[in-house]
Amino acid sequence: DHRLPWPASETPRATGRRLTEALTLDGAAAEALARLALAEERARYAPSAEPLATPRDDVRLLRTAFRAHASRRVRWRARLFPPSATKSLRRAGTRVMDVFEWLDVAT
Repeated sequence: DHRLPWPASETPRATGRRLTEALTLDGAAAEALARLALAEERARYAPSAEPLATPRDDVRLLRTAFRAHASRRVRWRARLFPPSATKSLRRAGTRVMDVFEWLDVAT
């Protein structure tokens, strides 16, 4: 949402390391990102994942760090129209249009 590159091919830990370096995160934010990356990696790849003790606090800390490196325009866009949320709306709109097109062809 803050225009940070997030390749799907990267593992969560690799993304965490890259973002830590790119944003020059301090100790607390770097540790929070490492915890969240590890939790995501376990959720994706481990047979069973342990719950993270402080995910809400970690996410809050990282949002603050991400905002600090974003322009005012990017911060407002992330707050009002976050791409992570609007992506599903765009997909749904495309499906609705596909249905109307199918109905048009069928009649």
